[in-house]
Amino acid sequence: MATTRDRSRFEALKNLGVTPALLNIASDQADFSFIDQLDGLLISVAPTRKDESYEEVFSKGISNLVQALRQRPEQKPLHITYISTVGVFGDQGGQTVSEGSPLDISHPINRLLINAELALQGLQGGNTTICTLRLGGIYGPGRDMVSLVKDAAGQRIARDGDHIPAWTHLDDITRGVQFAWDRDLNGTFNLVDDMRLSRRELSNAICEHIGLPPVIWCGAPRGARVVNAVVSNAKIKRQGFSFHSPSMLHRQTLQRSDLSPRVKAHS
Repeated sequence: MATTRDRSRFEALKNLGVTPALLNIASDQADFSFIDQLDGLLISVAPTRKDESYEEVFSKGISNLVQALRQRPEQKPLHITYISTVGVFGDQGGQTVSEGSPLDISHPINRLLINAELALQGLQGGNTTICTLRLGGIYGPGRDMVSLVKDAAGQRIARDGDHIPAWTHLDDITRGVQFAWDRDLNGTFNLVDDMRLSRRELSNAICEHIGLPPVIWCGAPRGARVVNAVVSNAKIKRQGFSFHSPSMLHRQTLQRSDLSPRVKAHS
């Protein structure tokens, strides 16, 4: 079954072969009774409405969900997969980080996300296992990042070009969720691909390849939430997971052989 806050999506969910249920986890009237029927639960939530805050979803909403999960009958095993983000690492100066590295509690949104992770991980034990998958920036169908870079060629963008983001293909997200269920994984795993290029290196490689002017990176605004770290995916690979898309450049006509030696050195 699948939950949604919008009844108009029921028909689309039925077409996917699932039973839809109306649920807003941040509501005081939220009905979580369906949880008792489940063997597995995938949690993927975010503020998507204009009047909605991160605090409403990741503080009140996750708190409501955790309380409901604690009240379920414990005799039935339940595996939980929670979708989180490598954004919780914040600005690590481009250094390599792994699942055990310190997290960024200086930014208020990251504090909320970290506390949500901790609250859900606190359910681990007995017949409940929980796996947290931290994603990078999502690319794939409907999220063609190479085309976005092309559109930004020659434009001034309010981001720091020297920051190193992490990326995850949509196919590998769905495969990672299935992998966590099949292996009954517990703990936290970075589900990010192998590309370790800064925004400037990535955009320069794409723009040079197709003969466009480079993106002009103007620096992130003061107080902006940023990610700047080489995020290791070694832990989930040790569990046997392999990425269908090790880099967004491998999914496009632009190939590694087209990159300059400097970019190759950072890949």
